[in-house]
Amino acid sequence: MRKKRPHVAVLDELKIVRKDQYAKIEYSDPTVAGVTLNLGPEVQNLTDQEIVNRLNDVIQAQENMAADYKYVAVEIPEGYPQIRYSEDCDQWVPRGGVLSCSSQYLI
Repeated sequence: MRKKRPHVAVLDELKIVRKDQYAKIEYSDPTVAGVTLNLGPEVQNLTDQEIVNRLNDVIQAQENMAADYKYVAVEIPEGYPQIRYSEDCDQWVPRGGVLSCSSQYLI
């Protein structure tokens, strides 16, 4: 089962482990995904509360960016190919964000 996205939290909800320049953060709720933050060598000198503050800043920035994002689907005009072959991934891929199908070609 997929875990829930990390959320803004308080120190009591988290377990923090420092390793090299990373802070590995796990929620006490096992249904919430953990986070690994690259904070650089200074991570060893940060308090747990400072790490939680940085985690919360990152999560808040992600939520703000997601709220501001406006998805606009690109639809390829009728009569033009909707897919193309990609040699990079060796498969057919859509050219736009919408792939339309017509039942008139079904047998």
